[in-house]
Amino acid sequence: MKEGACSVHIACTTEPLKRTGDLKGPVATGHRIAPMPQKRKGTYETMRYEEEMMSRSRRQAISLLVFTCTVILLLLTLTACEDVGLLGHTSLVIHVEEPSRSIFDPSIPMDIAGYRITLTSGETSVTHETSAVGSVTFEALSTGQWTVTIDAFNGWDEVTQSVSGQVIGHLSDNGNGEYTRAVTLSRGEVKHVHASIVPRTDGSGSLSLTVNWPLGGEIITHEPILKVRLTSFNEFSDVYENTVPAVEPKETVLSTAAHSYTFTGLAPGWYQIHTELKVPDSSAGDASVYYRRIDFARVVPDDAEGTRGEITITNEMLETGTAGWTFSEQMQESLTDLSITHDTKDSLYFTGHTQTFLSTYTSDTAEYQWYVDARPVTGATGSSFQTSFSDHGAHTVTVAVREGDVINGAQKELSILPAYEIGDRGIAGGFVFYQDPGDFYPWTYLEAAPHDIVILSEDPLTVTCDITNEGYATGDPDILFGYYRESPEGENIQVTTEPFRQSAMSNTLALVSAMGSAAYTAETGSETTEAYAAKACDILEYNGYDDWALPSQQQMTLIIEDLMRTGIGNLDSGTSYWSSRTYSATSSYYGKYAGSNATADNSTQLRVRATRSF
Repeated sequence: MKEGACSVHIACTTEPLKRTGDLKGPVATGHRIAPMPQKRKGTYETMRYEEEMMSRSRRQAISLLVFTCTVILLLLTLTACEDVGLLGHTSLVIHVEEPSRSIFDPSIPMDIAGYRITLTSGETSVTHETSAVGSVTFEALSTGQWTVTIDAFNGWDEVTQSVSGQVIGHLSDNGNGEYTRAVTLSRGEVKHVHASIVPRTDGSGSLSLTVNWPLGGEIITHEPILKVRLTSFNEFSDVYENTVPAVEPKETVLSTAAHSYTFTGLAPGWYQIHTELKVPDSSAGDASVYYRRIDFARVVPDDAEGTRGEITITNEMLETGTAGWTFSEQMQESLTDLSITHDTKDSLYFTGHTQTFLSTYTSDTAEYQWYVDARPVTGATGSSFQTSFSDHGAHTVTVAVREGDVINGAQKELSILPAYEIGDRGIAGGFVFYQDPGDFYPWTYLEAAPHDIVILSEDPLTVTCDITNEGYATGDPDILFGYYRESPEGENIQVTTEPFRQSAMSNTLALVSAMGSAAYTAETGSETTEAYAAKACDILEYNGYDDWALPSQQQMTLIIEDLMRTGIGNLDSGTSYWSSRTYSATSSYYGKYAGSNATADNSTQLRVRATRSF
């Protein structure tokens, strides 16, 4: 019989009782059977009486026997199971929960392939091994206290149906520094235990790093100095608990094409790899930092090969700073959907302008630390981060996130452009006339084309603002605004446009959509032309850009104030320029040296200066 099981089997068979003379004495203590009177021979009544008495006695005996068997059965059951209060009929169900996040792969497989579950109570031990994640039920356990231990292995033997490989995980800490769970079982209950598996934290491991660099490269003209600082995650911020001792930084002169170093005796856990490459400007000069980066690696215990990383420093990487450590094993994101988004409406980034970054992994229990160019930013410990760059060029923004025992980082690489001042040449070669001071608009700067638009031909419509174009000198700079109506005989219709700084493009598209390929040239009549102001800006291509627009009324005011009146931008102060804001169905606003609130009939021919945003 199995330990903890209780089973009693009793068989009871009753045969017919013998007739008078077979019963001798009482059947059971405490019960009396009426004595039989002496038989009187020779009479029929006497025989009948004796048979009735015998039948009565038989019925009493059968009832007494049944009662006695029942009592005996109960006594035997209770006697056989007198320790049922200790053994009991109880069950324990262990629910093994799949780790909610994967683990960075070091040089050993870190995917859990099997579990060994051990239950211990006194000298009794029960073990079960399984490859399936889910629930395991242990039945018929004795009552009392049991200790649950679970080890997670990175291998499973299909032949023997048992775990193999190394222990890579176990139960989380129970608060007393032990990776177990205590459970008390009572008679007749089914208890459930939810077991959360975490990576091993005991023992020690190693981290090997190899740096390759091109001897005799174009940029590296002297022996570079490599400094690698390995620290536990994260000693730079008070929000993290520094549970792993600091590691002495390693600094070496790279005099060979490959240099390797192995950090040994490392406590299991996450580490920052802070890499800095300095190259002397001359044999006796100061060293300039050519490369700086921060990466994250996980060290696991009892791993013969250790976690390994390799980086190759190239001239291109030194120029852009975009290369990083490539680990020899497939690295999986530990935190689901961890990356950095740049919360900006503009696709270009400039020095001096505030940039906002967000961690896509957010949690009320997560801890964050942000870095700029591998340097931690004091106080930057939230899921979002704002900064501005004082110098242009390549930059990196890194976020490190800790969620419980899992640590991971994400990095975003940026190319920061120089800031522009009013009057500077813009990206498309025009003149900057406005700078967004507070990231209010979906762009940072506005620039006006370097010259007025001229019409080279009307059929098909061909325009340019490039003064080096052979036809520019003879092109027609006077362009009408144009009218919109649904038919030559119909009423003129005002195309509603806005005066705002950001409205130039939407105004231009609205005018072109309404007027189409040709606008009416007068308030009445059927004559049309392709050469109208909005259309000329819409088809303009200059310096590789085709996103030019007819300036809004506010843009025209800025062009006059910041360019025309300061003598910048090749604007003619003696003439007027169309804006894209309509005043009525037959007139629109234009700008001139004295201001930009005047209106003119849409048949008036004025100059056109296209604008764009970036």
